[in-house]
Amino acid sequence: MLRFPLDTPPEISSIKGIKSAIYNALRCCEMTTNPHIDITPGTCGGKPRIAGSRIRVSQIVLLTEQGQSPDEIVAAYPHLSLAGVYAALAFYHDNRDAIDEEIREADDDYAQVKRASQLAAKDGPEAREH
Repeated sequence: MLRFPLDTPPEISSIKGIKSAIYNALRCCEMTTNPHIDITPGTCGGKPRIAGSRIRVSQIVLLTEQGQSPDEIVAAYPHLSLAGVYAALAFYHDNRDAIDEEIREADDDYAQVKRASQLAAKDGPEAREH
């Protein structure tokens, strides 16, 4: 069993929190800087995003994996520039392991929420009343 000092911030008082804190610290130190990409603690969970927006690099990667071209992404999100979308893709290729881990964590979180939702629906409203 892990024990944490009393002054440990709540966000790192779990294994997932520790992994996330280490990931964020390393990412900020090691990731390539780019004028089109921002990493701001407290904005989008501190994940890399297209500058001036809340569109994360991981979202651009997922859109391209779904078959959208950079031009189609800009058409769907007109506040983005084509340069920003290409910068996000370049950033991904420079930091593939970290972005892939971010996508995996988001998938895991979604799966947990979906399972909990299905269990709640299966139990029905009468189970929530007790």
